[in-house]
Amino acid sequence: MSVTPSSSLATAADPAGCTGEGCSISAETGAVSLAVHYRIETASGVSAFVVTTSLGAARASAGFKAAPGA
Repeated sequence: MSVTPSSSLATAADPAGCTGEGCSISAETGAVSLAVHYRIETASGVSAFVVTTSLGAARASAGFKAAPGA
């Protein structure tokens, strides 16, 4: 199994900075992939194979702009 790190990117992380242009955040989970290695031994010999699958990743984002009088 392998997992890449997650990441996030924030603009105007200080809530006071959300009154002008607003602020936003985007986040992405790391991608997850899984590999299963098989080894089969029989009287006629040895065979091996690998099955892999990607379980994907997810993204989310949100934005906020405070009211002018807030």
